[in-house]
Amino acid sequence: MMKRLTRLLWPMLFAGMVFAVYNLKGQVEEREKELSKVQRAIDDEREAIEVLRAEWSYLNQPERLRRLGAARLELAPVSIKQMASMERLAQRLAEAAPLEAARREAALHEGAAPR
Repeated sequence: MMKRLTRLLWPMLFAGMVFAVYNLKGQVEEREKELSKVQRAIDDEREAIEVLRAEWSYLNQPERLRRLGAARLELAPVSIKQMASMERLAQRLAEAAPLEAARREAALHEGAAPR
């Protein structure tokens, strides 16, 4: 009786283990596919970052910026007439304060947030 039970139990146990290993293999393959997709996405992002770094490096070349600034900004050295004393700056701020307060008040009445 015991031998008969053992003869039935071992093949069933073996079949259960085969099924478990087969199922585990399928899960591992799915995970490997997911890992491969993630790795490709990481590689794509790294490549995009390198392209952006190269573009940033090109766009921030000092000589290029100097040329663009000269062509578009029409900058000139500061003249003495453009200089102001600290007293004059304080006076200008005092003159501008009522204008700024009126602008905020108008923005509040219009429902817009003040800057």
